[in-house]
Amino acid sequence: MKPRLSFARARGTPIQAHGRTLVPEARVFTWAARQATFGTRQTAFSGVWVQYARPTALIELTPDGERRYPIVDVTGRTLATMAAAATLIPVLARVAAGWTRRT
Repeated sequence: MKPRLSFARARGTPIQAHGRTLVPEARVFTWAARQATFGTRQTAFSGVWVQYARPTALIELTPDGERRYPIVDVTGRTLATMAAAATLIPVLARVAAGWTRRT
């Protein structure tokens, strides 16, 4: 079973409002794996498909041109920073404790 991993940008259905056209944009993460076995007295199939889409921008189309409004994931960045700190602080504390024992 060879898993397939891919990242792509996808644009949603355009929405018309007040002389403007708004188009949502998202980054799509896909992970798929499959396996099948067919033979004498054997029939098996297993598979998994995981897909996650995160909004990245709102694109405004006007007669004057195109304007892109990025969507910043503040919560995701904060959680990533907290996870990195939660991993790094015990490591640094252990290193510091090792240094203080040597002296």
